[in-house]
Amino acid sequence: MKKLFLLLSLMATISISAQTYKHSFGILVGSYNGFSYKTLVSENFAIQADLGVGFLSAPGSYFIGPGFIQASEDSWNFYANPNLSYQKTIYTADWGNMNAFMGGGVSLGIHQSLRGSGFAGKTGANILMGVEFGSNNIPLNFGFDFRPGYGMTFFHGIVIGPFFDWALAASIRYRF
Repeated sequence: MKKLFLLLSLMATISISAQTYKHSFGILVGSYNGFSYKTLVSENFAIQADLGVGFLSAPGSYFIGPGFIQASEDSWNFYANPNLSYQKTIYTADWGNMNAFMGGGVSLGIHQSLRGSGFAGKTGANILMGVEFGSNNIPLNFGFDFRPGYGMTFFHGIVIGPFFDWALAASIRYRF
């Protein structure tokens, strides 16, 4: 807790600007781990693409023959997941080093189970809540975001879902 407080205090002493960049690229850690690219198309519209490894739990039922069969795709997966989202700044701290935002969007991606069960498609709608810290002195952004949503997975022509889909991640991105 002391380390988190010291980190936030250090960031508060630096001249900061958040979400005033056009592009950023960096790493993402949390429920998804990998690389992330984000571009702000306009003040309130962003495209974010994540590429990495994460845990997917997608229980659901589908129809085969005379009855329903319960299926589950619970595994660590390689994924590529672009998100199109509306992001509105809801709070900028008076000291100017933090920008909180909220919005929603859609995602469309693919994933490959690390167990080797083949590629599957994934689509969904999600809510986006997050906070970013950025500095004028160094071109880095530090961010935390939570993306709860509703999704479906398509595997060998079978729909698995719908299911509750979510991501919770911290990111460090280089702004350019």
